[in-house]
Amino acid sequence: MKRIHSRITIPALLLLVGPLFAAKFWETKPYMEWTDKECLEMLTKSPWTFSSAFGSTVSMKDSIPALDAPESGGAAQRSNQTATFGEREVTYTFEFRFVSATPIRMAMARLRLLQEPGDAALQEQLDRFVKTTPDKVIMVEFGCRANPPGDSGLHDIATYFNHATFADLRDHAYLMSSPGNKQLPPADFLAVTPTRSTPALVFPRVDEEGNPHFTGDEKSISLRTEFTIEIKGKRQKISIFGKLNPKQMVYQGRFVL
Repeated sequence: MKRIHSRITIPALLLLVGPLFAAKFWETKPYMEWTDKECLEMLTKSPWTFSSAFGSTVSMKDSIPALDAPESGGAAQRSNQTATFGEREVTYTFEFRFVSATPIRMAMARLRLLQEPGDAALQEQLDRFVKTTPDKVIMVEFGCRANPPGDSGLHDIATYFNHATFADLRDHAYLMSSPGNKQLPPADFLAVTPTRSTPALVFPRVDEEGNPHFTGDEKSISLRTEFTIEIKGKRQKISIFGKLNPKQMVYQGRFVL
């Protein structure tokens, strides 16, 4: 029997395994050099973010009025009745990001500066924002998008959070670490205001003795929450679960959250 020899050379092997050891851009580039694409990646697909989606079936007739035939020539008239065209699936995706983590704050600041370049006062303000990372709380902002885009259900979701209070959410949200599965409830909820465009859950960073609830040695850190929202006249219970890997939540050699 002939022996089959491998012809993979060392350089080729390095090409195969090289991407596994590629450093992340936030470890190799100052945040003032991040591109808009890198900022969006940090805000949506980094170790400090997660998303959770759910589908909803809606009737197509909700958005397409029927047409009456004209009585004596001229244009067709809109009818009070609606035509039925079946149903369609709408996907709502909730996106969460830990805005108390320095890399997330850097991406938010850099993206704003890319949109308004050359403003020295704004750059100074945003630099202070990056450097004043909350030391007593963990903040999780969240928003929602729809597919197809612009679905009217987004208005119902936004309306819910425009009027939600801490009492509505405090018993239905918590952070949890593994092992141990100890549940950490929120300390506050920040609703949408004229100066805040996205809602946020606020969790205590330390316990009553000043010890951090999370150190980075955990196997995982999870966020669970649920909302009951009336979307297009139908009450829907939305359950959210996201799991993060603390070993990846590292900036400049230390765990950040």
